[in-house]
Amino acid sequence: MAFTTESLVRLKGQVEDTGKVSSALVLDAIEDSHTRIVARLMDSVDQQSPPDAVVLGETLLAVSAVLASLAAGQAAEGDRVVVGGQRVETGVHLSKLRREVAAYAEEAWLVLAPYLKPVGRQGMVTTATQPVLGE
Repeated sequence: MAFTTESLVRLKGQVEDTGKVSSALVLDAIEDSHTRIVARLMDSVDQQSPPDAVVLGETLLAVSAVLASLAAGQAAEGDRVVVGGQRVETGVHLSKLRREVAAYAEEAWLVLAPYLKPVGRQGMVTTATQPVLGE
């Protein structure tokens, strides 16, 4: 069961437009984010009642996924966007949207970091160095 909700994702990402951002899209983003987080979550974290930071991290990661889907859709369709009554060229808007995607994802992983298993090279199999070309 996911830690966040559709309403939290919509609120945090300010994506209230249900025409462009369907419930299915948000729920898929939540499910994907949840799967990615649970795979790295420390065993000591209570998943039935997770810390607020874990809920926030999943929310931010889901927002990132929703915005990435919007960016991909706009790139494919060549949508023009109106912001503050001004038409914004797709390339400019997509560039801004991509930066937001990266920022939300980065913030999510920073918030989640204290609750995640360390990522490293423990248990890595290596081989002894071999001379190359007769050195």
